[in-house]
Amino acid sequence: MRLIKQLFIFILLFIAINNTLYAKSMKDLWLTMPDSIIPYLNANDRLQFIDYNDLHVQATVTNKLQGECKMDTLTSNYVHVSLTPCSSIEMRLLPYANNDSILCVVKTYGDENKESQIYFYDQNWTLLPINVAQISSPSVTESKLTSFTNDSTYISDPVMIWMSLDINDDILVIHRSVTMVTNTEKKDINTNLLQTTIKWNGKTFN
Repeated sequence: MRLIKQLFIFILLFIAINNTLYAKSMKDLWLTMPDSIIPYLNANDRLQFIDYNDLHVQATVTNKLQGECKMDTLTSNYVHVSLTPCSSIEMRLLPYANNDSILCVVKTYGDENKESQIYFYDQNWTLLPINVAQISSPSVTESKLTSFTNDSTYISDPVMIWMSLDINDDILVIHRSVTMVTNTEKKDINTNLLQTTIKWNGKTFN
């Protein structure tokens, strides 16, 4: 019985050490990322980002479209890159249910009115079928809109959502904005629209 218990402990330790040895950092995942994720940044471009970051100089490279991409932040489990003046990508490693880590990728497009797409991958860059229930068309009540616009034509204006990952915690922030209104009305409405923060529970954000 004692031998079986010792063997069981040894197996658990082996699994833990094995997971530690083969766990990939954000730097590793950035370098092994398929070109299809960001078609105008190839493997050499991504490596150049890492080289600049290691030298503690501004990590900016010229992409295939002759535009500049800038790596704003790189940590062991998070990266944020400005791809163009109106688009960005950020990634965060998240603990998963099987004691491994998966990658959350958020792509955001737009300037004043932004939209985002969210994806989840395993460490081999296989797309995972993970859904985030809260990322659906958010509702804005008529009373809230009319209290700021006094014009029923604005009630049906679309509400756009975009997302951001937290650099320090396993959190997804959902931002909302209203389009097709004047700048003054947009500012008033956006101030009063909800900004939702949802935490990672090991399987999804909720």
